[in-house]
Amino acid sequence: MINLKLFSAIPHGACSWYRTQPLKKLYKLDDRIYAEFGTQIEWDKLSGIDLVFFERPESDEIVRAMEKIKSYGIKIWSDYDDDVFNVCNDNPSYMHYNTPKIQQSIRHCMNLSDIITVSTENLKQKFLPYNDNIIVLENGFNDFNLNLNKPIGKNKIIHWRGSTTHRRDILSITNAMVAISQEYKDWYFSFIGNSLEFITDKLINVKYIEEMPVSSYFEFLLQVSLPIQICPLCFNTFNESKSNISWIEGNYIGAVCVAPDMPEWNKPGILNYTDEESFFYQLRQLIEFPNFREQLFKESREYIKENLLLSYINKKRLKIINQLMG
Repeated sequence: MINLKLFSAIPHGACSWYRTQPLKKLYKLDDRIYAEFGTQIEWDKLSGIDLVFFERPESDEIVRAMEKIKSYGIKIWSDYDDDVFNVCNDNPSYMHYNTPKIQQSIRHCMNLSDIITVSTENLKQKFLPYNDNIIVLENGFNDFNLNLNKPIGKNKIIHWRGSTTHRRDILSITNAMVAISQEYKDWYFSFIGNSLEFITDKLINVKYIEEMPVSSYFEFLLQVSLPIQICPLCFNTFNESKSNISWIEGNYIGAVCVAPDMPEWNKPGILNYTDEESFFYQLRQLIEFPNFREQLFKESREYIKENLLLSYINKKRLKIINQLMG
């Protein structure tokens, strides 16, 4: 038996869905593995543990916990899915992550980790100065609980989903969205998020749903079929490290994705843009040419099924565990 203890600040959150919860599925590949969430770091809670996993470790409290874990001879696995050293000033977490104390604690957590996994190659390169044992584990589609079999959406809806951290990203292509809304009055823009009046008030046809818990979100996606998913991002250091889960989720609901020309988004079936003008052009292409849209959708679906299913990516997680335990 290999016992894993998992620590996440928000076990039911989106980050945990993609980065921590997958470890609880490893028993399907190796029935020796048992993973459960933890809340305390004390000897009586750790005496039967072989490996401790931390999702986004960042505080001095976690540094002390890691030091205690190391003193017990237990391996530490840390995981990050964002560039915690370059959070933008419009992000609600900016003041938190940019304090010297937090930055120092993050570096210390990285130093103490036996291995670090990240969601993108860009993150790996940025974190290598603090730990030379870093492996890229892409975010994958959870094919254990969901089915990737929905056909391309046929209705006239352009979809976006995200948190308040993406306000500046949406503003970067607002004029293009307004122009599309005015030119194609039979198409709707659909939004899932909070405090989006700055864009929804400017568009002609809008469907708006407030941000929802992860479980409700995927239940909602199960019921919808949409043909286009937009993933606007400003071209900055922080966004260059972001993963492409919006594209994966978009394909799940039958959508083709328009996304920035960045490494993580240079994938089959994605239409990339370089500025607001090219965003408008690419979005217009998808609206005007449904056969082209279907071709791109199939290219993305094939790539995701071959490379980004959780059942496949979890084989990499199992390999990591075997190496750590060896």
